[in-house]
Amino acid sequence: MDELRKKIWGKLRGNLKAETALVAAEKGSKPDLDRVAAYLQVILHEEPEFAKEVETLAREIQAGKIVDKSNMTQINQDNAKGWQTKVEGGTVYQGDINIHHAPPNS
Repeated sequence: MDELRKKIWGKLRGNLKAETALVAAEKGSKPDLDRVAAYLQVILHEEPEFAKEVETLAREIQAGKIVDKSNMTQINQDNAKGWQTKVEGGTVYQGDINIHHAPPNS
């Protein structure tokens, strides 16, 4: 994802309106994300080589071929418990799980 992000930033750099929209989109602005997509559509149409690079990265991301290599560090002291989990989908049950059922009615 970061590689794709850098590639898009590199391509939009110098276009003040596109850069402004990209900054806002990274903060969660849906209208600005739509603007970035519009800028990219023009570039992808005009520059087929760039379009192929972006498509390849997007496919790798979609296929899960780019592995998350980030680190997670946790230090627990004084008999504290701590759990760390990287979740990319599905359900995670983490930590101490206690399930209590009421006794059956007799």
